[in-house]
Amino acid sequence: MNDSSSERPKTSTDTERSRSPKSRGRRRVWLLVGILGLSATVLAIQSFSGGLGASREKLQLHSVQRGDLVLNVIERGSVESQSREKIVNRVDDFGEGRRSRGTPILFVVPNGTRVKKGDLLVELDVTGHQERLDVQTLATQEAESENIQAQAQLENQVTQNETNLAEAELALELAKLALEQFEDESGGTFQIQVQDVELAIQEAQASRMIEETNLAGVEKLYSLGYRSQGELAQARLSSMRAEQRLAGAIAKKKELVAYEYQKKKLKLQGEVASAERAKIQVERDNEAELTKAQALADAAALGLAKEKERLERYRGYIASGKIYAPTDGLVAYASNPHSRYYDDIRVGATVRKRQEILSIPDLSKMQVRTFVHESALQQVRRGLRTIVRVEAVSNVSFPATVKSVAVLADPGHLGTSGTKVYETIIEIDGTVERLKPGMSASVEILVDTLEDVLAVPVQAVVQRPSGTWCYVESASGVERRDIELGKATDTFVEIRSGLEEGVRVILNPDVVLDSERGDGTTEISPDGGTSPIWHTTKSEASASSKTAED
Repeated sequence: MNDSSSERPKTSTDTERSRSPKSRGRRRVWLLVGILGLSATVLAIQSFSGGLGASREKLQLHSVQRGDLVLNVIERGSVESQSREKIVNRVDDFGEGRRSRGTPILFVVPNGTRVKKGDLLVELDVTGHQERLDVQTLATQEAESENIQAQAQLENQVTQNETNLAEAELALELAKLALEQFEDESGGTFQIQVQDVELAIQEAQASRMIEETNLAGVEKLYSLGYRSQGELAQARLSSMRAEQRLAGAIAKKKELVAYEYQKKKLKLQGEVASAERAKIQVERDNEAELTKAQALADAAALGLAKEKERLERYRGYIASGKIYAPTDGLVAYASNPHSRYYDDIRVGATVRKRQEILSIPDLSKMQVRTFVHESALQQVRRGLRTIVRVEAVSNVSFPATVKSVAVLADPGHLGTSGTKVYETIIEIDGTVERLKPGMSASVEILVDTLEDVLAVPVQAVVQRPSGTWCYVESASGVERRDIELGKATDTFVEIRSGLEEGVRVILNPDVVLDSERGDGTTEISPDGGTSPIWHTTKSEASASSKTAED
């Protein structure tokens, strides 16, 4: 598809399309005068026959030719930058709920001012946030103190847990060692006790033998009269005591082996088990206390982090009270007429958080925001070549490309008849000069090019429920030709059958229609099936083209 209008049919209408709107208008006037003068001169020689009653002086003729027909969609839009640096209010609204009143503007650079990077653009009133910053500074210091205490408590708990666990482990080891020492057969405490008892038994046995020998000697001497009765009784008593000591030592050994051993062993085993349970309990207590201390420390740290974050946010609000230009450029105020919360950007007005205050657009890269009628939506797609004409820059057209077409209809541009339009972005190619945001522009989207086709002006076509036709000049007068339509622009329509190159069609068929009716007074309406002429606009042409294709 070519972008220049020279590829269209070589007609007066196509010549006009390559000119500016003003020059095209003057051209149309002169062409119309020329056509009417030529018609009046040539057609005054003779009148057409056929009973139609139409005089040659009233008819306007157009010679059908072959050529390239450029299909396009023409819309109007507004120029804007492809990219811009948004200047947004980053200061929080002061107050809560309905009391929230935004942030007042103390200074704002005038709209349209050219600024350098680092220039002051906006100054906001952040007095209320300064008070909040002072209060928050104290709160942060308190949170930091609590965090230090909590961290120290956590460290102390860790040390205490280590001490408690070491004591429990030591007690367990001592209990095990005592049990092992008691049961050692080679030199344990029990074996020592047994040896002591056995030694006592041996001593008792020896003492008994001595006392028994002594008793026998005293009894012998007593019988000879050398010992008294008392000495004999004393010897017998000593013998009995020696016997008792021996019996006691033997009983002690039995008690030690049969009972004391088991009792002591059970006691020591119990102490080992108790030490093991005590260790487990210490571990559990340590874990619980450590978890508690850790939770307190985490809470204190989190609280401190939140207080610091709030402190930094308030500091950011203070710092954001003055906004400087991030780049060189032209200042453009932001506006949002659809929201009742946005005031005009001016000194004294309030702006809410995240509200765009102004922007610095890149004026070397521009685009046009327009809205395509739903009837032409199927023809417009991303990547189509486009010609942009800006009213403020006369005699200049800018090559452009369709950047995007909205998927959903724009709710803010719903027509009274219920028709919908879709936002479309047209990106101007390359770098430009002299264009500013907000300028009015027209865009001609080059949809397709039909090569070497027959085309006639749309006003030559008659459409009724009964059919579609044109009136052509013939040797006998005016002849009606049924035709089949193809695709169309806002000025020309493709003829697929019914006409041939070189014939001359009548551009004002209403004159012929009035003659056919015989009254010459019938009002011709452009609506519905009663319209004798196929009027087409930039959107209706596309609809008619689609109907013809179907």
